[in-house]
Amino acid sequence: DHQMDMDIRNKITDRIEEEILGEAGSGTEYGVILGQAIGAGRCYIDILLYDEKYFMDTIWNILKDYDLDYALYSFRAGSEPVELG
Repeated sequence: DHQMDMDIRNKITDRIEEEILGEAGSGTEYGVILGQAIGAGRCYIDILLYDEKYFMDTIWNILKDYDLDYALYSFRAGSEPVELG
């Protein structure tokens, strides 16, 4: 269900912003959400990370609440996924 996928993606995105990244423009944030999309069987959240280690150390606190598969991709052509969880 497309609407259900979008609702879950939006919940995850909101939690990432609130619980990990911090307030955009505050000068103390760990990154910013650049965009979101839904593709064939996948949802995407584009994030510019300022502190990748902090993000990787804390993201599972959110993702564990949703029974989904996750991967992190670099913004580089041909990058390999880093499985999360």
